[in-house]
Amino acid sequence: MSTEGRNTGKIIAIVVAVLAASCLCLIALTGIAYWQFGDQLLGLLGLAPQVQAARMMPPDTPIYVALSLNLQNQAGYQNLKRIYLDNPEVQDALDRLKANFTEETSLDFEQDVQPWLGTEVAMAIPRVTDLNQMDATEVLLAISTRDVEASEAFLEKYRTHQAESSGQPFEKGEYQGVTYWVQPAESEFGSDTYLALFNDFVVFATSEDTLFGAIDRVQSGGESLADNEKFKSVLNALPANAAMFAFIDYSTFIELAMKEAPAQLEPEQLSQLQALEGVGMALVLQPDGVQINAAVQLDKEKLPASAQAALGRPGSPNAILTRIPSDAIGFYNGYDLRSIWQQIREGLAVNPDFERQLADFEAETGLSLDEDLFGWMTGEFALVLTQAQPTSELGPPLGGYLLIGTDDVNLAQNKVADLIDLLTQEMFLEFESQTIGGVEMQVLTDPTTGGVMGGYGFWDEYLITGYLEDAFTAAFAAPDNPITSSPHFQAVADRLPAKNYGYLYLDIDVGQRLLERQLSELNRAEYEENVRPFVEPLRAFGAAAEAGSAQTGIQKVTMFLLITEE
Repeated sequence: MSTEGRNTGKIIAIVVAVLAASCLCLIALTGIAYWQFGDQLLGLLGLAPQVQAARMMPPDTPIYVALSLNLQNQAGYQNLKRIYLDNPEVQDALDRLKANFTEETSLDFEQDVQPWLGTEVAMAIPRVTDLNQMDATEVLLAISTRDVEASEAFLEKYRTHQAESSGQPFEKGEYQGVTYWVQPAESEFGSDTYLALFNDFVVFATSEDTLFGAIDRVQSGGESLADNEKFKSVLNALPANAAMFAFIDYSTFIELAMKEAPAQLEPEQLSQLQALEGVGMALVLQPDGVQINAAVQLDKEKLPASAQAALGRPGSPNAILTRIPSDAIGFYNGYDLRSIWQQIREGLAVNPDFERQLADFEAETGLSLDEDLFGWMTGEFALVLTQAQPTSELGPPLGGYLLIGTDDVNLAQNKVADLIDLLTQEMFLEFESQTIGGVEMQVLTDPTTGGVMGGYGFWDEYLITGYLEDAFTAAFAAPDNPITSSPHFQAVADRLPAKNYGYLYLDIDVGQRLLERQLSELNRAEYEENVRPFVEPLRAFGAAAEAGSAQTGIQKVTMFLLITEE
């Protein structure tokens, strides 16, 4: 090999070695950075919840709310920006809010806040000692900063304005090398105001203990809310890319309630209350709206036997959706009211008064809630709200109906007949037969207009009862154009768990148009200026609980608000 070839080979070897060493260094630095700042990096990328502020909070913090300002990395940010922020009418309303903010604080958001505002804002109530005096509860607000000097300028301007407007000057102090400012409360009923800048956060607190505790946790790395197993469990059950996250330690409030108002609760009742341990909620911006995920942490062992058994029950078949019209204003559906009643009954039965009241009801009416009312309700059910022509000019244009399915139609018909006999005797009602949509109904009519006010009947395996004839007509026509064919419902259902216990659904678009037709001229101008620009893009809302998720100790619920331009 020539000298030139050997030199070229050496150069290539050196380059490869340098590149390999650089890669190893990069990998090492990345590993160190992730180990040190992993949640911050993922949070900045919108791939994980930002929990730096949670490291300031006590481990037993009962209420914590965090907001990510890194919204550009959310999938649905551009959708909301186009619909709201780029809308001149909405922009006018926001400008008015900014003007009010400037008038009240002497601060200009664009000049005094926006230059330093970071990507994370969190508020916590670190301690609650009295449920009857929540206004005096301690509060800690932390706002991340990306420009310390600009933050200091903001704090100085804020202190000056607050001191001038209240007549109470701020006093300067220092703790663990951190400079802080405190403004005493104007009265004995108010709270002091503490301000500080540390750990790249602008911090507001309402007590010395709250502020100093946050400083100690940051500097010493002491145990914090971020280390709380309940907090982490709830957080892990929610989407990692949330724009907002909230956590409530429910058990804290149960303990306080028991201390402040020690009721004579049976051990079973207390156990049921303590079964709900924590609640978390996360908000995610989707390309077509806003998704809200909730997670409820349960101690399954403290639930009644029937409730424990229900945790693993299968999802609703949702076949009843074909009997709900596509233009329904809203509905709620589920299945097996008999089992739901048994769970409720078992929970209430630990109270001796309940059994006595139940026995009195059955003796007075001759009806058994277990057998005569709920015993046959074994199928799906749905409560539906529709548009309808009222029987009088003063009535609202709303109607509705209730469907209750059964596995034994003959039994259901007999039990309903017994109930109707009781009602007609007690309330002097007089039903008449009338066919609506091909279904024989027993109806009550308006004595003045003759219009159908309400009624009941059996539609295949379903009892149907409701208010106003138009509601029944809409129900019986639903199979030809069911809610499942509605683009709004389809878009909402796509964001909700497919395996669920039923839906809660509201078509905001339909409801809004109905509301606008009812507005008086006096209210219309106010509505057009301050309400319509914000609600017009709202199309529909839905919620559903994920079937079977509670078997893991976390019941998951998803809500979705459809926001689109049409």
